[in-house]
Amino acid sequence: MTTVLLIEDDDLLCRAFKRSLELRGVTTIQASSVEEGQRLFHAHRDSLDAIVMDGCLNSPNLNTLPLIKEIKDSGFAQPIIAASGDPKNRRIMMAHGCTHAVDDKTEIISFTLRLLKEAGKL
Repeated sequence: MTTVLLIEDDDLLCRAFKRSLELRGVTTIQASSVEEGQRLFHAHRDSLDAIVMDGCLNSPNLNTLPLIKEIKDSGFAQPIIAASGDPKNRRIMMAHGCTHAVDDKTEIISFTLRLLKEAGKL
């Protein structure tokens, strides 16, 4: 089973992401805060095939950097996708350990599916 952790506070985007991926057989675990993302990452770490993460959760500030560092420091070797609408935030998130970035939030679903397919997860 393919599983993706989505750390995003935009409820509409979360629903669309979950619906689109689950139609293709991908389980989606959702977190709407940094703390919830951290808890779910540790609870499901070994079954995750990718993490998609916004940069600013319930805050105008880039507040996911400590979580990105924690995930990378844990040895997590799957893709971590920076899905911030702000190009500066995406660059910073990449510098802190995200492995991929999506330029446009409307492309998160197709980008994630393409990445999972290329990795043989779909």
